[in-house]
Amino acid sequence: SDRRKELFASLTADCDVNVWRYAAKRMENEIWKTVHATSLDDAKRQMRRAVPAAKRDILEEYFASMDYTIRYMHADFEKGLFAAAMQKIWDLKDTVKLAYAVANKIKIGTGVLAVWEKSGVGLFPGDWNSTATLLSKAGVTDIYLMTASLGFSNTRVPGLAQSWMFKKYGDQTAAAVKACHRYGIRVHAWIPALILDDLSATQKQAFVKQGRGLVNSRNQPVFWGNPADPRNREEIARIAVWIAKNTGVDGIHLDYIRYPLEESAMGTQDRANFEKWMGKKVRNWPTDVQKGGTLRPQYTEWRNAQVSGMVRLIRQRLKASSPRTLLSTAMYGAKGGNNVGQDWQAWLRDGLVDYIVPMNYSQDLPFLQKLLDWQTGCADRSKIVCGIGATSYEAALDSVEMLEQINTAAKYGIKGVSLYHLDHRCQVELLPALQLAK
Repeated sequence: SDRRKELFASLTADCDVNVWRYAAKRMENEIWKTVHATSLDDAKRQMRRAVPAAKRDILEEYFASMDYTIRYMHADFEKGLFAAAMQKIWDLKDTVKLAYAVANKIKIGTGVLAVWEKSGVGLFPGDWNSTATLLSKAGVTDIYLMTASLGFSNTRVPGLAQSWMFKKYGDQTAAAVKACHRYGIRVHAWIPALILDDLSATQKQAFVKQGRGLVNSRNQPVFWGNPADPRNREEIARIAVWIAKNTGVDGIHLDYIRYPLEESAMGTQDRANFEKWMGKKVRNWPTDVQKGGTLRPQYTEWRNAQVSGMVRLIRQRLKASSPRTLLSTAMYGAKGGNNVGQDWQAWLRDGLVDYIVPMNYSQDLPFLQKLLDWQTGCADRSKIVCGIGATSYEAALDSVEMLEQINTAAKYGIKGVSLYHLDHRCQVELLPALQLAK
């Protein structure tokens, strides 16, 4: 990211001041590439051509700011004040990206513009009103709020340990719903279904001892809930139903509802379950069900059925108790979803979920298009919300790249987009760009 580059330049220049000179010159030459231009004049020409008429005056104000910064930046160069010039270059780059946002309107119309919020407390812990205000200004319509898992709860789910955030700030789900609904923002309870990261080491060992976890081909424990185990299905369904009935959320958003690896669910009990499902014995276990094995296709189908069975139970319980509650899932975006048990095409076809959110995290725009080409060719595009890895590990996008990915996804006529995730950089860089691009 830009801030990492800035930090690296600062640390290096602390050892050799000449670094500032070369870094500043290079950045000045490269800054226009950020907005696909060759110069200041080219950038202005492109933006003036793209900007909506109602925003022309705003764009010219940003241009005036750019001209001012450039004038004083060159003065610093002439005085040999390269560190000062470098700071103005970073400021200029930020202004250029905001000007791009003014000129390039988001084209999702009335579709979903969602964010994942994984802390559970928003941008201002204890103050969901401030977070909701920023989201509303940015045009956000939906939020996937970390709410509960097998190990903790940010609300009052009976039988679950309350998180430290709940103990310090109170019921964060209730606070988020109240604040977000004031601005018409839908709240979806984000539930990481089968991952056990929120359990203590003692709880994980107990979970494995109870036989509720997965095992690998060497019969060693994989610390992950088994989607075939009725106890895990019932517990996640119970959590989802309680949240839907008692918190006022608009939807349940399931994550990690899959197998963690291709080579898991290969223990003794898995063999018995698979043989029962298939109706015959397996001669060479686990060889026959591993990659390249004679029963690999049947094994993949069986694993799909286990995860689908869990999704189906949750759907049935929600429909019976809270029929208006939406059910969505985050899932692998690439074609390998079936390798981890996510047969999302069947989920949509059978009405098990209202829509899917494929995690199409990539810095590469053509690759994002490739994923969307495939996804929209397989399913009803009105039930696809494209997950964009704005501040993810896989794709740390700047605001220009984010807007390009949003508008590229919008061209497919899908339900909307979701940004991962709501953190400090999202707050200071991405949300302001979204607000300008409305």
